[in-house]
Amino acid sequence: MHCRTTEDKISKALAYYARHAYRLENDDPFNQLLSRYRRAIDVSTETMHKLGIANHCRDCAGNGPGSCCSRGVEDWYDAMLLFVNLLLGCDLREVRPQSADCHFVGPDGCTLLARHYFCLHFLCPAVQERLSPATTNQWLAVVGEELQLGWEVEQYLYRLVDYRRSASR
Repeated sequence: MHCRTTEDKISKALAYYARHAYRLENDDPFNQLLSRYRRAIDVSTETMHKLGIANHCRDCAGNGPGSCCSRGVEDWYDAMLLFVNLLLGCDLREVRPQSADCHFVGPDGCTLLARHYFCLHFLCPAVQERLSPATTNQWLAVVGEELQLGWEVEQYLYRLVDYRRSASR
């Protein structure tokens, strides 16, 4: 099934969750990996606030010139990354108001925990000007750790889903 819309991808992620979450609850290696990933997400979030990146992004989104989190960014998310968000406790069923923002932007910013590479890695020119090269490297190292662990989580889940699919044939 090829997912064409964000709603299709959310539906597929919810189906993955319904089919696999119960088994993952007792999967110790997966839960250890997911826990490491969650800690990396927390470190990224703390670092983003500490470095002032979060404040700049919030100011830019609210007071112009605009937001990197614009309509269409949600298209980059696939059902598996949305499944990871469900496993991390995000509620994807919440109806979003129509706006110029990404489907997953809420009143306090991104409502997702597991985020796309671009959403973590991109620093606009205005943010880059505010950060020293050493600070930028610090940020990218923190983001790199989060992205690596997120990739590992997704690969684990792809193997699980593919195994289940092939076993049911």
